[in-house]
Amino acid sequence: MHRLFPNAATIIDRFHIIQLAGRALDNERTQTIRTIQDKHSRIYHILKSQWRLFHLDEIKVNA
Repeated sequence: MHRLFPNAATIIDRFHIIQLAGRALDNERTQTIRTIQDKHSRIYHILKSQWRLFHLDEIKVNA
């Protein structure tokens, strides 16, 4: 890229950082799901069906 655009600047924006963190979180969640042998366990169902909760701010999560 630097050969084609020598004056280009690398810009880091909040949207792409949050997107990258969300993808990393989902990858870890799915890897954890794959390691669980008991498909009827409570942890398995929480990780599988309640994935949206992992993307919420801690303030918005109701205990």
